[in-house]
Amino acid sequence: MNTIIRINKGKGPFYEVATSEGETLRVSEDLLVRFRLLKGKELSEEELKEIKKSAGFDLGLQQAMNYISYQLRSEMEVRTYLKDKEIEKQDRDLVVERLKELNLIDDKNYGESYIRTQVRMSDKGPVVISQQLRKKA
Repeated sequence: MNTIIRINKGKGPFYEVATSEGETLRVSEDLLVRFRLLKGKELSEEELKEIKKSAGFDLGLQQAMNYISYQLRSEMEVRTYLKDKEIEKQDRDLVVERLKELNLIDDKNYGESYIRTQVRMSDKGPVVISQQLRKKA
């Protein structure tokens, strides 16, 4: 059994949870509450695996939310970004599905907005704009 020996506020919205066996987990505040992670709590192997699994999803979701907060992004851009951040494929799929549920990723809306912006801001014709859009989707 692992015992939680220390919980520190980490970088951003994450906490670092140190266990008695020398493992350090990076978890969100949501996971702290959901699993009731407190100093001195003993964790079984199953609980530890579940926390690690959920931590990957939470990390990916936070990074994706930060990435899309600056401008609209296509689904492919978000997937590529998460892949570059070394988020596992199953977690990437869950993150993208969650963002779609929240209507934060919508390729149709992204395409329409991209076309409007390019028509207004650049002197490129419809063929070039459609080629650029294909690269992003």
